[in-house]
Amino acid sequence: MKRVLIFAFIIVAPFVSKAQNYFLGKTDDGIEELYIMSVTHSPSTNTSTVVDRLKPVEGRLTDFREKATATAAKGVKKDDIKQVSFVKRKVQFHNKAKKYRILEINYFETGGKLVEKAKFDEEETPWMNITAGTIVEAEFKKVSGK
Repeated sequence: MKRVLIFAFIIVAPFVSKAQNYFLGKTDDGIEELYIMSVTHSPSTNTSTVVDRLKPVEGRLTDFREKATATAAKGVKKDDIKQVSFVKRKVQFHNKAKKYRILEINYFETGGKLVEKAKFDEEETPWMNITAGTIVEAEFKKVSGK
C-alpha cells in the first residue's frame, strides 16, 4: 500500500506544483490576470474543479473594480466591491463536454480581507460553453491536458 501511495504522489506532484500560483495570462480586455491556485480532478464525474485568482493588471485597478462591480454575482452588495483588489473563484469544468460553471466567487480587499462571497448550488448552476480563444479556454486546456 505504501508503494502505491508513493507512486501516486510521484505522478500527481509535478502537476500540482505547476498548478500552484500558475500565471495563465490576461483576459481579452487586458484588465485582469488569471492565476491557477489549485486543481482537483474527479474521474467519476469527469470534472475538474479549479480555484483561480483574478487580479488587476498593473495600473488597471480602477477598471478592474468597475468590471467586478458590473459583473458581481446576484445578491452581492455592489458598494462593497468598489474596494476589491482581487477575486478568487471556484470553477468546475466538465472535461468531456467542454463546459464550465462558476460555483463560488470571493471578493478580497488589498490586505486579503474578505469583502463579499457568493456561493452557487451545483444542481442549480447551469453549464456554459467554453468560448474559443478566451482565458477560460486556456484555463480548461491547462487543467484538462487537452
